[in-house]
Amino acid sequence: MALIRERFTNLKDLVTYGRAYISDTVAMDATAVEQLLSPDSRTAAWLMDLAQRLDSPEPFGAKTVEAALGAFLEEQQLKPGMLMGAVRTAVTGQRGGPDCMRVLMVLGQKRVADRLTLAANRCAARH
Repeated sequence: MALIRERFTNLKDLVTYGRAYISDTVAMDATAVEQLLSPDSRTAAWLMDLAQRLDSPEPFGAKTVEAALGAFLEEQQLKPGMLMGAVRTAVTGQRGGPDCMRVLMVLGQKRVADRLTLAANRCAARH
């Protein structure tokens, strides 16, 4: 809760922004999906690749996740903003929010991998 507390202004905000952290289901913001998950046909492949990398047996910590993301960005020749916006939307359903790395650490390995896979499948179905 400390991660998203600064974004709360009322109880409705708690439900809107907090759901991704306390529920296994994520309500996807349609505008965020359209802008960050749909514009590039490669997004599905990127998210699936990241899901597999982050679901590896290595410890899921800030250093390993940052290294995996950095290597992926370099391999794919992507700008961080393009990828991280899609990752944030995939795992929280929202366009904005707290620092994406902190969000990934709070959600944990299984939730992150599962949500990236689900978002990848949704993207693939749209293209």
